[in-house]
Amino acid sequence: MRFQAGIQILLIILAIVIVITVIKPKFTEIQFNQNEIVGYKEALAKAGQYNQLLAELLNQANNIPASSIEALEQYLPTSHDPVEVARDIENIIASNGLLLVEVEDSDLGAVTIINEGDSSISRNASGSNNNYGNSNSTLGIAAPSGLVARQFEVNAIGNYDQIKAALKDFEKNSYPLRLIRLEFQSETLSSLNKYQIVLETYALKK
Repeated sequence: MRFQAGIQILLIILAIVIVITVIKPKFTEIQFNQNEIVGYKEALAKAGQYNQLLAELLNQANNIPASSIEALEQYLPTSHDPVEVARDIENIIASNGLLLVEVEDSDLGAVTIINEGDSSISRNASGSNNNYGNSNSTLGIAAPSGLVARQFEVNAIGNYDQIKAALKDFEKNSYPLRLIRLEFQSETLSSLNKYQIVLETYALKK
């Protein structure tokens, strides 16, 4: 009897060892494979969604009218032509009756955007800051904008109504001519003022 009881205990121990060393790892492996299969199916489903979205975007891009593409290229070109921009500025100044004294341009390099909640600052390679929002806020995370900037300093003579009209035309220009700074000096014996205007335009960084 004792011998049989010993055999039974041995068989029980052996069964426990088999469960721990063989059966349980197999179950774990099966569960892992099942999870891998589920993850693979989810990845396939997401890949299908992304491919469908990509096809839709490509279709939309191919259906953009040529006139819209030309307008976009004019609004945000891949390079600046300083002579052409200066000529456009001169035409706007002259068409509003202002007397142009001088136009000077300078390359500012890449533009960086610093997010500050609801405000941001664009910083260019020359180190100058163009504040879009609250200048007293703490600087946030800087990120490249993909743009390069060129600045134009314009000196002109005219009256208030003329400079006001010119600023409206700068704002309505077919490509950005952003007003950065406007200063004026009044003439004592005349209704004309001397204006110093700083404009900035942008292009896509190559």
